[in-house]
Amino acid sequence: MEADRNPAVENHLGALHRAFLGKVLAMFSHEVKNHLAIIKEYSGLVHDLIEIGKVPNKDDNGQYLAALRSIHQQIDKSTSVITFFNKFCHRMDAPVSAFRIQDALQELLVLIHRLAHQKRVSFETDFATVIPEVLNNPSMVQMILFCMFESVAGRLGDSGTILWRIRAADKEISVVAEPRGGSGIAPASAGRVCPEDTGRDAAHSLGIRLSTTGESIILTLPVHTS
Repeated sequence: MEADRNPAVENHLGALHRAFLGKVLAMFSHEVKNHLAIIKEYSGLVHDLIEIGKVPNKDDNGQYLAALRSIHQQIDKSTSVITFFNKFCHRMDAPVSAFRIQDALQELLVLIHRLAHQKRVSFETDFATVIPEVLNNPSMVQMILFCMFESVAGRLGDSGTILWRIRAADKEISVVAEPRGGSGIAPASAGRVCPEDTGRDAAHSLGIRLSTTGESIILTLPVHTS
């Protein structure tokens, strides 16, 4: 599964992986902070209604119920993000494991939603109904998927959509990141965690392939056979 080891390359990829994890951690903390700010805003509304003497009664129920409903909805959203983050963290429990690539991708897309929103980039997914598991380093594979995101977002410019397609055929699974729309004016690459060529090096170190066809980027992994 792994290519020949090169200490210099491994050190570089290790540093890249830590930078990737730091980026996701920063985005996660910002996302949770925003969720808590919204919860605080609605709970403050309920507090203000009570403080000005509007004790709940039949006439005021609508205001209270609307605020409480918004609080509950935001808590549900926060819980969902935290659940994905927990799964993302557990990807590092073992350097090699069998996993569903579609789950690993979905976790990543949820956690980088804030970054995509800042770039005015949206996501669409098209996954095959049956996708076998793969056997590899799940956290490093997620880093390569992030490399794909950064590269394709650069192709889109300041807006557009990335279509993520996953297919299984001939004992291989392909993950395609395809740009759609956008200005086509690529922003400066400064600040990127993972340039495309580095993503190829990371894929090679794991015994998988990262290639480009037109504007799309394709990650190809062998199907896990037990």
